[in-house]
Amino acid sequence: MNKEELIDIYYDNSFLTPYFKQFKKYLGDEPKVVELNCGFGENLSKMHELGATCLGIDTDESVIDEAKQRNPGITFLVNDLTLDIKSIDIFKGVILNDVYSKVDIMSLGLIFNNVYGSLDKEGYLFIISKNEYSKEAIETIMNKKFIFVEELIGNEKISFYIYKKVELDPHFLL
Repeated sequence: MNKEELIDIYYDNSFLTPYFKQFKKYLGDEPKVVELNCGFGENLSKMHELGATCLGIDTDESVIDEAKQRNPGITFLVNDLTLDIKSIDIFKGVILNDVYSKVDIMSLGLIFNNVYGSLDKEGYLFIISKNEYSKEAIETIMNKKFIFVEELIGNEKISFYIYKKVELDPHFLL
C-alpha cells in the first residue's frame, strides 16, 4: 500500500467519526480546536466538518504539506510538539494524537502544561492512544476523571480519553 492509499483510507473511513461527534458535543457551537501530532489532518477534517475552526501541528513538513492540500479550510503548522500553543490562541478543544510515541518524558510534561494553558476555562482535552504503553502512561500521569472508550478497529486497539479542563491537574508532570 502506498502513501496515497493509506491517507485515503484514513480520510474515507468513518470509524473515528462517532468519537469526534461525541467530543464536539462537549465543545459547543463553532469551537476552536488544535491537534498536536495532526498527521495528514484526517481528525481535524472531521472536526472541521462538524463546525470547528481548526489548527493542526506536526513535526513532519511533508505530512503537513499533504494536510494543507487536502484541507484548505484548516490552518497547519510545522513545529515541535512542545510549541507553546497558548501564545497562538486559547482553544475550546485540544486533541493529542498519540504524542506519547513521539516524545520523551520531559517533553511530555511540557506538552501537557502547554495544553493546560491553551485550554479555555470550559475546554476539553481529547487524547487518542494507539498502543498499550500510551494507555498505561495516560492512566498513570493523568487523574482518573475522564470519559474512556476503547475500540478494536481492524487489528489496532485505539483508546479515546476526554478530560474537562477543570478536572485536570494544572501541573501534570511538574
